[in-house]
Amino acid sequence: MRALTFALIVLVGALCVFDTYVASALPNGVWGFSLTPASSDLRVERVVAIAPNSVAARAGIVPGDIVRVNVPHAFSVNWPVPGQRVAFEVTHGSEKRTVILTAQPFFLHRYTTENILFATEIVALLLTALLAWRRWNDPVARPLMLYLLLQATTLSIGNLPGYTYGYIRSVQTILIFCSYASLIRFTAIYPSLDRLSRLRRGFAVWAPGVTLALGAIFAIDQFAVDWLNRAVQASVEYRYASLVCANAVPLLGLVLGALSSPPADRRRLIFLIAFFIAGIGGPIAYNVILATSAISPPLARPLLSTLIVMNAGFVYMILRHRMFDIGFVLNRAAVYAVLTTVFVPLFALLEWLAERYLSSQNRTESALLQVGIALVLFISIRRVHASAEKVVDEWLFRERHENETALRDFARHVLFITDERTIADRTVSHICARTEALWSAIYQIERTGGTYGLLSRCGDLAPPATLSENDAAVVAMRADRACAEHVADSALGEALVLPLFARAISSGFIVCGPKKSGEAYAPDERDALVQIANAVANAFDGVRLMKLEERLALYEGTARLQPEV
Repeated sequence: MRALTFALIVLVGALCVFDTYVASALPNGVWGFSLTPASSDLRVERVVAIAPNSVAARAGIVPGDIVRVNVPHAFSVNWPVPGQRVAFEVTHGSEKRTVILTAQPFFLHRYTTENILFATEIVALLLTALLAWRRWNDPVARPLMLYLLLQATTLSIGNLPGYTYGYIRSVQTILIFCSYASLIRFTAIYPSLDRLSRLRRGFAVWAPGVTLALGAIFAIDQFAVDWLNRAVQASVEYRYASLVCANAVPLLGLVLGALSSPPADRRRLIFLIAFFIAGIGGPIAYNVILATSAISPPLARPLLSTLIVMNAGFVYMILRHRMFDIGFVLNRAAVYAVLTTVFVPLFALLEWLAERYLSSQNRTESALLQVGIALVLFISIRRVHASAEKVVDEWLFRERHENETALRDFARHVLFITDERTIADRTVSHICARTEALWSAIYQIERTGGTYGLLSRCGDLAPPATLSENDAAVVAMRADRACAEHVADSALGEALVLPLFARAISSGFIVCGPKKSGEAYAPDERDALVQIANAVANAFDGVRLMKLEERLALYEGTARLQPEV
């Protein structure tokens, strides 16, 4: 299925390229008048406007006339092929006459602004590929993947010429409402299927179901328009239903989640609401323009590009970790910006001074002087770069380094604690304080039953009291002898699991829950936590050895006091 998803992404990408750069250059056919149905039979329509210098204007048709065409389908009239000749029966008052009109070519979508919408489609496909690569087994990510894929498909179809587009408008209607249903499903179940209230569980089922039912109704209506010449629903009903299903219902799902979730999840949902509101502003403005006809609809289509904000924000929140270390990037960018600002003008100044005051030197000596200046700057730039990097790093990321230093210091100090319970309690409280983890816990292997029991915990959420040795995260940690994170089908969820190994023997593990900010643990932070896990494992081992020695000494002392038989 994953391979099929990537194949669909490539196929839709090719469709986007074709529609933007090939189909958009194909002309539509127009008669030169705007029509509105005069009855449920769409072959009989009323003229509401006439374009100047059009074939309809030259034929003497005026607003208010009733036109009737003798064709089997309304499609041939509403979306003619350029050059198509159709006979119209025109009724003006009590006078009837027959005119033959030839459809004029008209380029509906030949605008450079279509490149903006093309970028929106490509971004949606790239985000779909990212989710398929990183979160394929996540049931929460799947409706978002489907939504992004369908969104790119439906946006690209808008560039097709009318006479081609009419054949697939029913299919497009189904795809549009399927994308709405997928978005509603995602907003109803984020961030986890396991922690849904009864209200949200019901909403996650019936809201997408109602949306799909509406999509089927409007697709049937579109089929009736295109093939049976019958109008069942008004276009305004479709527009209102589309706005509600695309905007109001997903927003309701996010609000329900924010109201019924714990504080950590509520913060993520508030971020999603912010991304959602920023993303739907453009589509709402686009629909308003379609309703009021303030400007040409193709010129308004780039307003749909605000969906990039919503799509990127949703994918970022569901991944819930950085794709790169933003601190490192900012650090390097700041350092090189400072160096560029200082050294480029300095180098230019030294070169100008050399040419001005040493111009009496011959050409060879002048060249050597220039090379000498370059070498001096090259040799000194490393030292200055290191000093500037240190200053900028301490200035921008002081708190991060303080927390990392505190974690490493605790790893040294914990070795001198002589009580297991004290070791466990201080470890989990220190991790929560220095990493902003929602919760932290230490599990210790039990002597019987093949389970790990909870020794100590800290934080807002309560982890499971016991864990089976066959839990997915525990198995991955023991098999790889390394930390495990975001293991699917684990009772620990998306936590970081750190093994406790002493003398190549596993005695338990430390669990670090997700951060309050939703970010992942940075590489240097993860290294410090691994160092703590190693120290705690050795501390536990030392306490047990000390207790064993005490028992052995007590046993030997008791044996000496026993009388010989």
